[in-house]
Amino acid sequence: MKSILAFVIVGLVFLPGHSKKEEVSGKVTIDYNVGINYVTHLYTLANIGFADEEYCNKYSHTVPLEDIKTLQKYQEYLRFENGKSGLLTSNFFFIPAYANLKSKGDYLQYSHDFAMAMKNKSCATVMKYLPDNQKESFCQLFSASDEEWQNILAVNKVFEEIMAIYVNNIDTYLKDVFPFVEKDLISRSEYLNNAVSKKNIVADWEEVTGYDWPLANKTYLLFRAGRMGPSFNNLSANVNTLYYQLDDDYTLDMFGHEFGIFLMFDSIMPIFHDFGNVYPQYESQTNVGRVNWMAFEMLATFFNCKISGHKTLDYYNFGNSDPIAFMAIYEKLYRNGITNPKDLYEQGVNEYMKPNGMWHTGVVDRNNDFVKEVSIRQGK
Repeated sequence: MKSILAFVIVGLVFLPGHSKKEEVSGKVTIDYNVGINYVTHLYTLANIGFADEEYCNKYSHTVPLEDIKTLQKYQEYLRFENGKSGLLTSNFFFIPAYANLKSKGDYLQYSHDFAMAMKNKSCATVMKYLPDNQKESFCQLFSASDEEWQNILAVNKVFEEIMAIYVNNIDTYLKDVFPFVEKDLISRSEYLNNAVSKKNIVADWEEVTGYDWPLANKTYLLFRAGRMGPSFNNLSANVNTLYYQLDDDYTLDMFGHEFGIFLMFDSIMPIFHDFGNVYPQYESQTNVGRVNWMAFEMLATFFNCKISGHKTLDYYNFGNSDPIAFMAIYEKLYRNGITNPKDLYEQGVNEYMKPNGMWHTGVVDRNNDFVKEVSIRQGK
């Protein structure tokens, strides 16, 4: 079944391409807003991919149990992980967070605008909620065939039921939750901005890749709820989100990693999609089974390590991407003069997937070696 999500999720979860050159400031900033914090508040209290015992103990009383049960009933529509998403994930996580919907009035207007879009089969009323370079792809939804459109409309009842929960609970959130969590967000954003100011993330990545960063600021938005859940979720070409209190060193390393993903995105995506067709997802007990995704995350990790001169902590975070293999592949190619990210990615995937090649087998053994490496690092 197609939905609004089907046309925007690639951009919102995998990053949109850059539509125009903007004046470059070369600055990474850390901030927060109500938009991302309200959606993670609801996702966390309903345990939809986010969990946080401390937060739930403090604030579970702020959302009626009946509403929590309704969200849980529809969790498959809302959940996302490893680049995969439910039918309404964009509508209730990525779009409200990107648009920074921050009041009951905002959500009522958002609900009305989507209702008008569905009624008129026109994207005009919802464009203001999306990044500029997502609008064209989003509008493809409204050129669906009559049969496809009926499938889309069939999801509307679920959309309306979930939307009522978002509308009815935000006033309580703004009164009884946000003023208190904001204190933590202010303190943490100030600390991280100071730490980032001492690094040269943009310049270092431009130098190592040979690419120019085409946008202005790269912003990371902090959220307070959801300690156990997905961080570094992309809202647009230059806005990313993360849990506010991750380990300091890991957070700073991931700022570099995610910036690298953004910087390389335009050059990698055409091949990324091609490889997704050539090498479809497969079942694996040791990795995610999506070679195009694994290779891209590990390419960012490879360059991050090059910049730092040692294994950065993102390396240990992508154990599901066969890191030992890809780091060895990229290092060999790099030493042989293949330094352009696009060429590294293309040749790296082909080498990894070469029939009867050295990486064709041994995945389990490499994973065991990686687990040992992590244990040694942790002093276990």
